[in-house]
Amino acid sequence: MTIRTATEADVETLFRIRTDVRENNMTLDALAAAGVTPESIVQMLRTDSRAWLAEWEGQPAAFAMADAARGTVFALFVRRGYEERGMGRALLAEAAAWLFARGWQEIWLTTGADAPGANAFYRRVGWREDGIAENGEIRYTLRRDPGTATATGDT
Repeated sequence: MTIRTATEADVETLFRIRTDVRENNMTLDALAAAGVTPESIVQMLRTDSRAWLAEWEGQPAAFAMADAARGTVFALFVRRGYEERGMGRALLAEAAAWLFARGWQEIWLTTGADAPGANAFYRRVGWREDGIAENGEIRYTLRRDPGTATATGDT
C-alpha cells in the first residue's frame, strides 16, 4: 500500500472510488444533487482541504479528504473489494494528523446510521460517538492527546 497526497488531477479517480463502495454508495447524479461535483472538490483542494489517495499494488483503492477550516474528515471511502487491508485506518490517521497539525484539538466526522461497517470501524479505531449531526448522521469526535501529536478517543 502507498498513500500520497491527491491532486486536482486525481479528482476523477476519487469519484470512481466514491461510486464503487459497499456502504453509503451514491451515483454521480446523487452526489451532484448533494453539491459534490468534480468542480466543488477541486475548489476544496484549492482552499482549506486536502485529500489522500491510497493505492494497492498500483491500483487506486481508497481516499480520505479533510477540511481544515471546519476540523472535519469530510470523506473516507474504500473501493469495493479492497476493504480490510488497513487503508482506511492509514488514511484516517493521515487526515487526523494533518488536522491536528493545523491546530485543532478536537476533530469530527459523520456517517450514516445505515452504515454498520463504518460505524464499527470508527469506534474500533478510537473515535467517540458524539450524538447526531444536523444532517441526521452519527457524529464522531477524536481529541488530540494533550502533550503529544497523537489522538485519543477519550475526552
